[in-house]
Amino acid sequence: MKCLVKLKTAVFSMVAGFVFSIGDMAHIHSGMARYPNWQGPFFFNIPWWIPLEFACAAFLLIQVHPIQEKIFRLTPPRNTGSAALVASLFWTLAIYLGTSFLPESHPILKNASLLLALAAQIAYFGMSHPGSLLEILSVAICGCGFEFLLGQMNFFTYLPSPSLVATIPVWLWCVYGSVAITARVYSAGGSGLQ
Repeated sequence: MKCLVKLKTAVFSMVAGFVFSIGDMAHIHSGMARYPNWQGPFFFNIPWWIPLEFACAAFLLIQVHPIQEKIFRLTPPRNTGSAALVASLFWTLAIYLGTSFLPESHPILKNASLLLALAAQIAYFGMSHPGSLLEILSVAICGCGFEFLLGQMNFFTYLPSPSLVATIPVWLWCVYGSVAITARVYSAGGSGLQ
């Protein structure tokens, strides 16, 4: 049974990796980010390793969830199961796509819209408990920190915009916060195995 759980987690992580790669494709299409030529070969304008990186990150996040559960004294999300997992997955994708298509010319409006979408996801899944918010914040900090390091190593570049702080967009933590919620919904029963 444990092997089946790991296999389902790996399959879900690969699906999530490809779904979230759509968000990265939108970043390239909208001119928000770019990858150096040495990153190729490219798959729909993103490097081959992006879906794999996202899948590995999803798998890792799900694997560390039991530790986060103890540290943050987490309670299960209000909504769980397969339908809730699909809803959370697409909620995250919508936030990710919003980062590309909401106008950069109005950064306050863009960031407020993304924050509102994240707050709605938090409310829908009943994750406003202080421990849940700390978990979401810790994932956002780690994710933004990892992206900052990749950017410093010239793996990609966010193009200049009013939302950049230390080469990382302000709205990025909303994407990672939403990813944390999706991983938590999966871990709480979205896989159908728990």
